[in-house]
Amino acid sequence: MIKIKSKEKLAKLLAMEDIDVEHRQVPTAMFDVKNRCLTLPTWKDMPNHLYDLLVGHEVGHALYTPSDEETLKNIIKKTSKHCVNMVEDARIESLMKRRYPGLVKQFYAGYNHLIENDFFGLSTMDVSRINFLDKINLHFKVPSAISGMFEFSADEQVFIDRIENLKSFDEVENVCIDLCEYIKENRQEQDEDDSIFPEDSYTMIRETEDVESEDSEEDEEMDDSQGDEDENDSSAAEDDEESKEGEGEENDDIQNGASGGSPENNDESVNEDLESKTYESFENNIKELADIDTENDYVTIPENISYDNIIDYKEVYKNIDKFYAVDEYMKLESREKSDRYQGWYHSADDFGLLTKTIFENSKKTLDKIKRESVKNVNHMAMEFERKKCADIYKRTSFSKTGVLDTNKMFSAKYNDDVFKKNMKTPEGKNHGLVMFIDWSGSMSTHLQGCVKQLIEFVLFCKKVNIPFEVYSFTDVSSSRGRKSQTFIYKQGDLVCDPRVTFRNYFSSRMNARDLTAAMLKICVITDAFKGGYQHYPIPEEDRLGYTPLNGAVLLSEHVIRDFQKKNNVQEVHSVWITDGEGNHDYHKHSIENPDNIQGRFPNSTRLYNTGKNMVIQDRKTKKNHPISVKGHYRNNITSVLFDIVKDRLGCNVIGFFLDMSFGKKYQMMNHFYKTPSLQTGDASKWMKDARKAGYFVKKEDGYDEYYVISNAPKFVKPVEMDENMTNRKLASMFSAKNIEFKNSRVILSKFIDLITAKM
Repeated sequence: MIKIKSKEKLAKLLAMEDIDVEHRQVPTAMFDVKNRCLTLPTWKDMPNHLYDLLVGHEVGHALYTPSDEETLKNIIKKTSKHCVNMVEDARIESLMKRRYPGLVKQFYAGYNHLIENDFFGLSTMDVSRINFLDKINLHFKVPSAISGMFEFSADEQVFIDRIENLKSFDEVENVCIDLCEYIKENRQEQDEDDSIFPEDSYTMIRETEDVESEDSEEDEEMDDSQGDEDENDSSAAEDDEESKEGEGEENDDIQNGASGGSPENNDESVNEDLESKTYESFENNIKELADIDTENDYVTIPENISYDNIIDYKEVYKNIDKFYAVDEYMKLESREKSDRYQGWYHSADDFGLLTKTIFENSKKTLDKIKRESVKNVNHMAMEFERKKCADIYKRTSFSKTGVLDTNKMFSAKYNDDVFKKNMKTPEGKNHGLVMFIDWSGSMSTHLQGCVKQLIEFVLFCKKVNIPFEVYSFTDVSSSRGRKSQTFIYKQGDLVCDPRVTFRNYFSSRMNARDLTAAMLKICVITDAFKGGYQHYPIPEEDRLGYTPLNGAVLLSEHVIRDFQKKNNVQEVHSVWITDGEGNHDYHKHSIENPDNIQGRFPNSTRLYNTGKNMVIQDRKTKKNHPISVKGHYRNNITSVLFDIVKDRLGCNVIGFFLDMSFGKKYQMMNHFYKTPSLQTGDASKWMKDARKAGYFVKKEDGYDEYYVISNAPKFVKPVEMDENMTNRKLASMFSAKNIEFKNSRVILSKFIDLITAKM
């Protein structure tokens, strides 16, 4: 099976430039020399060597054929299209094989394959009687296949030698002009030889017939028949005069065509000699290899964004404070209160009392998270510092100075190394973390566990003093005003989650006091969803919506790049806490679509459920990312978008999901079937091992590693210690209590290994 991506890369390498390579529903390969775009058909049943032949041929045009369309049109007008194409093909293929000797074998095997499948139509031709252009075409493309079938005259061999030595396109033009003149002249001489008899040949035939004639009546019959012919000629002339009056100039053309000696007939004969049947047969047959049933729809990545939908933490928490402030609540009218607080509260006293209770409970939640996170945070910090020190030591170099070290002079009798040394210790790379958490309805059950993990990462970053930012991604918009589009689209851009919003919840720009307050307020939001349903109102902007994961991935590139510049960090790592599936609405921006000018996707055409394969073109890295229609776009597109961000920024993408339903059969099988790398093994054995470990790791959907961790409630039977308890039972009890930390330590160590891999 041909790997499309590898062939696209081959085309770029051969062309030695980042040309655009597209596989479209076209009958044959072509190269746009002006826009530097190689368009290839979606071929079916294509052998590897034939694919290389066709790609190498088209890249030859990219390297050597001039991009001026007027130049090409002028030379074709002077000569013929077939003549120019064949001579230019011979030139570029010769130059390509000289430049890349590895292509010689592929060209040879490819053209032999075409001969075996009669692509040149030789089975229906008398090769000994083909015209000069056909001979040229076969000689330069399949010389071994037609060896001995025909020979070139001395004049023709001159043109063969000239074509073999072509270097520039100017030489191609000269050869084509001379070649066409030669063909025309040779055709005229041949017509004259075929149509003009010797001067007295007809007289000699008549004299021979007269001598051999024995009956004078035959002469009379001949005279009679001659008279009949004269009468027929005169009647035919009269008919011609009548039809001439009715048909005008059009009849003149018909008469000239029937005469056999008209200039028009000569021109048609010459034009036939300037066309190649083998070339035309090849063009027609190569079109049959194109898979016309498979259609690709190319889209590009939107490059510009509006920063209005990236909300800074100061505005986020100002809005939360305002929402739970009694003074602000009392300023509102009854209808406003009902709309904003969803009818939960009816008096200021009730509001104040319940708000106080909410914050007190959230304070307890935060204290518990901090208490339980101490071990994990310290372990991550220790692992990070250990890796960093090991990396510094590995890159530390020592050099002798040649100056004696007086402190080592006493050991000169048994130690040769008594000189002072210089130690050069390079600085380690700066690291930074940008974290994104899924703020969607499907996360409501898992939100508390995921936020706990998030707070652990924040405390870790503060402990090791590395910059960080934390954003939620959501598509929720306030009822008091519709959000503007986040992306600024141009023609052909991919449109998905056009109004995705980032809300900044934590930042290394916060001081200690602001960070503690932010943790408390985030617990206020998450505590509202204990048990999977909402217990009390939260600000409208912070409520849970759909999952704009794909739009968030596109937007994250801009946020991560800005973070890297502002903090001057060399290595940035992105952490995504999500249940892994996004929306499935994908469109292509088209300002030429007047039927769709409003709604969620204005000026766009739908991409999903169209039966077409989608190909995402990355104009920055010059890579194409195909997404097959056979797969589900919702799953496939996420991994492609992550790959694009990683290619552009060189960052890690690490995923976390704390699953409240971990261990249940239905949920575990759901994970199993969404993880292709697991499906080669035994599902029951995998499930047993995962339940025992309390987590599993996968590397699908564009993540470097994606950790699915159990957040299911644990019911531990209390065990009372007594003096009769055996040592084994005592050890078993302590081991059971410590197993949870051991499992989390393995996961966190893997996480630290990932983010320190590029030190």
